[in-house]
Amino acid sequence: IKASPKEVKNYLSLGQAYIKAGEMSKADLEIRKAQKMDEKLPDGWFALADLYYAQKVYPLAIANYNKGLKLDPTNIPARVNLATSYYTSARSEEDNDLKQNYYNESLNQWEIVANKDPKNANAFWEAGKIYYFSETWDNAAIYLNKYIQLRPDHALARYYLTESLYKI
Repeated sequence: IKASPKEVKNYLSLGQAYIKAGEMSKADLEIRKAQKMDEKLPDGWFALADLYYAQKVYPLAIANYNKGLKLDPTNIPARVNLATSYYTSARSEEDNDLKQNYYNESLNQWEIVANKDPKNANAFWEAGKIYYFSETWDNAAIYLNKYIQLRPDHALARYYLTESLYKI
């Protein structure tokens, strides 16, 4: 099916609206229509990933965010959801090696977001927490310190930073 870029975007927008409304089967239908029209459009992969993310099917969300990011590596919201998908997958994983891999992938995505968007406090907080709980004190202190510069009133972050500095 050959369609105009505007038509493809309209289907994707409708799919996103259905996701927000909780109409997942309708969202799936609209997003897949758009993808059939233009498989090289990163927004199609991101929309499909957003659908799986909303349904908490994180392995499929991860796969689709990665496909979209290969086509458009600058999409910060997709990276945030990808990092969160990896983190959530790690927390529920039983296999320790796979769990560690998911944490590492999450951390990698948060670091990319932090580097591309230095005002994104959430990226510094999430990376700082992962480093803190993995007892990588030096990196925890760096990320938590940057987070506190952006959000000075966050008591738990101040505690984690203090603990990290003490451990160093």
